[in-house]
Amino acid sequence: MNTKHTGSVALLTGLLALQSSLAPTAFAATAEVTKSGSNYIVRVDGVQTLSTTSYLAALQNAAGTGNRVMNIRTSGSWNGEVRLRATSSFNYLTSTYSDIAGSTAIYSYKSAGIQINGAKLSGSPGIAIRLSSCASPRITNCDIDARNGAVSVLYRIDSEGSTRTTGLYARNVNSRNTASGGDRQGFETYSIDNYDLSDMKATSVAGCGVLINDGRNGTIGTTNTNTCGKGTTYAGLRWANNSSGATTSSATDAGSARGIFILNSTGVTINNANVSSNPVDSIWIQNGSNNRVLAGTARGPKRPVITTSPGSSINVAYTP
Repeated sequence: MNTKHTGSVALLTGLLALQSSLAPTAFAATAEVTKSGSNYIVRVDGVQTLSTTSYLAALQNAAGTGNRVMNIRTSGSWNGEVRLRATSSFNYLTSTYSDIAGSTAIYSYKSAGIQINGAKLSGSPGIAIRLSSCASPRITNCDIDARNGAVSVLYRIDSEGSTRTTGLYARNVNSRNTASGGDRQGFETYSIDNYDLSDMKATSVAGCGVLINDGRNGTIGTTNTNTCGKGTTYAGLRWANNSSGATTSSATDAGSARGIFILNSTGVTINNANVSSNPVDSIWIQNGSNNRVLAGTARGPKRPVITTSPGSSINVAYTP
């Protein structure tokens, strides 16, 4: 009887934990940004908190100290940083054009529960969106166009210090048009584990379209990249810096310097890859182990290559 009772309690506890994890995030307040004449109006739970001609000031006022949904219902331009605190949901509900410059446009540090949905940004900050040591962030339906500016990274999700961050979720994320040359990455992660990405797109990014550094146990549904890394050796899709344990359903690239590049990484599996017109390498696996491309095609001047990577394989149909 005691054994059965203990098991029932354990099962009930497990079910309650699962139910809690599936429950929607509860936010303390809802902020809304609208525009009246030349002024941006911020209301929190229906009460006006600010009227200003500064779009940046309105966005930061809406963000508050966190635990808040921000519904941005008007477009604008800003030059500065919007800081998101813990449990913040940043939602554009209209197609928004923002002319940004400066170090970082949207930033959060050591803040769990960050959600960014529908951000449409244009301009050339050093980094457009940076989430650093933020547990379980979500980035969905976002499009950043650097307009050929000297942006460093469009999306940067990383961990600082010795504590690794887990649980990144991203869907329908687009990176576009950085200036040529240099480390101008599209969507980059560093020391992020258990990442779950899909429908990742990048066009004319000077660095990698999607770059996973030192990531563990991740999944990527689809990537679609083109003309990334022109004039460099970057790739449409790349793993590097001791990444391990990744599975990708489908990776497509056209015209990037390298289509796919797996470097110093282990246990990366791509179920289907289709790359073409890559002037440096179509698919290159280098200095790792047990990395596999299971099916697909490679078309264009460069044949797929494996260098010093035991247990690795590339099984695609190659057409010169």
